[in-house]
Amino acid sequence: MASGSYSRLNFHVHAIWFNAILAAYLLFKLLSAFWVFPSIVQFYLADFFALPIILGISEDAMRFLYGIHFRLNRRMLMLSFLYAALMFEWVFPYLGYEMVSDPWDVAAYAVGLLFFVSTKKTASKKTVS
Repeated sequence: MASGSYSRLNFHVHAIWFNAILAAYLLFKLLSAFWVFPSIVQFYLADFFALPIILGISEDAMRFLYGIHFRLNRRMLMLSFLYAALMFEWVFPYLGYEMVSDPWDVAAYAVGLLFFVSTKKTASKKTVS
C-alpha cells in the first residue's frame, strides 16, 4: 500500500513539472510571434524544451499502458536523445525539410535531457519523505 501512494505522489509531482515545462514552451512560442528574443533564446529554447516534452508525454503514455510504476530508464533516455539528435540534426536537414543542422541544437537537447532527469530526481526525493 505504501508503494502505491508513493507512485501516485511521484506521478503528481511529475505532472506539475510537465505542465510547467509545457506552459513555458507554449508561452515562448506565443511571445515569439510578437517579440524578437536574443538569438540564443530564439534559436535554442525550443530545442531545450523538446526532449522534456517528448519524454514527459512518452512516460505518461507508458504509464497508461503499463501502470503507474513505469519509469523511463537510462537506456530509453539515451536512445531518445540519440534519436532526436540524429533525426532533427542529420536526417531531416539531409532530406531538405527546411531544417538546418546545428551542433548547438544537440547541446540544447542534451541540456534538456539533463533537466528532465534532474526533475525526475527532484520528484523522487520529494515523495520519499
